[in-house]
Amino acid sequence: MIVPDILYKYTTASTAKIVLESSRLRWSSLGYFNDPNEFQRLPVFDPDIDECYEEYIQLIVKIALCEDRPTNWDQFNPLTVLLIEMLKAALLKGVTPESLQAELVSVPQKKVNYELIREYVDNVDTKSARVFCLTTEYSNNVMWASYAQGHTGCVLGFRHLVEKNTPFLAANPIDYTKGPPTLDSGLDFLLYKPTAELRKKIHLAICYSKDEEWAYEEEWRVITWREEEGERDYGDYTFYEEELESVTLGSSMDHDESVEIIDLVRSRYERCSVYRMEHIKGRSVRNLVYDAE
Repeated sequence: MIVPDILYKYTTASTAKIVLESSRLRWSSLGYFNDPNEFQRLPVFDPDIDECYEEYIQLIVKIALCEDRPTNWDQFNPLTVLLIEMLKAALLKGVTPESLQAELVSVPQKKVNYELIREYVDNVDTKSARVFCLTTEYSNNVMWASYAQGHTGCVLGFRHLVEKNTPFLAANPIDYTKGPPTLDSGLDFLLYKPTAELRKKIHLAICYSKDEEWAYEEEWRVITWREEEGERDYGDYTFYEEELESVTLGSSMDHDESVEIIDLVRSRYERCSVYRMEHIKGRSVRNLVYDAE
């Protein structure tokens, strides 16, 4: 995953001044999010587990009949191993493969379909999650209206410092989907033990997906887990002064606040330029106000 060179944060003028004075950013807990479904969207498999169940039974019957010899028994999950052993015992007693397969296919599976996923969600300590949300665009008028107090705030641009392994290098884009996010085939989920790759996919699906109605935000997200912070609603974490690449002032920002912000940048952030948004003939234009170079 290639993270964009610059990621942007929309904010109010008052918050921007606090950030510039302290060189700290506030990472929020989930309680501060305006989408109540954050971290709650369970992913689904494609094809779904129910669709794959009959094929799953056919495969384990073949294994029990020794028609299909697996090279590595350790790859199977405990339920699959148990079913194979039960099938072998039944076959030794004269039960036909056809009747076994018909009996197993009729067993309702919905209760156990998503045990792994539900267990993962239940074990995620969302109270310790600290999240920082950014975006790829500085000229999104909806974002200016929603998060920068109707163009009176500003947008902070952050660059990555590879040599210092700055946190925004770990940002992931949000996957916007109409329905629940999808994983791989349900057949693999039924057959095998949960792999590190599957757990990673589940993690990404739960932590980095939102309904498509939020797609206008073009969000990239960074998450850190701070168990030691307990019940706090946020964490204020320092960033390097050279991380700040730009400050873009809103087209309707108060003049005195603009002067104050420009002075803060000049005095504290040697590598930060200042711009101002303007609306000219129906177009949003960003003009340079102060060049750090």
